[in-house]
Amino acid sequence: MYDLYFEEKMINQEKFVHDYLRFAKPVDFYINWDNMCAMIVRIINLTDDNFYTLFRHETKDGFEHSFEFQKIYYNNKAYTYYIGHL
Repeated sequence: MYDLYFEEKMINQEKFVHDYLRFAKPVDFYINWDNMCAMIVRIINLTDDNFYTLFRHETKDGFEHSFEFQKIYYNNKAYTYYIGHL
């Protein structure tokens, strides 16, 4: 299982909860994936039930990948998302 972290400078907890958990607006973020590469992802859908979130990412070669993340865990410096499947 991989961990994904939002870069601290891109987002803060209050804005995240207010804008995206409450209103579930589509939004782009830069994230660091397993310390291997940076990717741009977009929140496609977020349900209130179990805080499931679907992200979509398009690679340089044009392939599109979808990621489903489970519970949202809060940290002082970063948000960690656990991948449900790739």
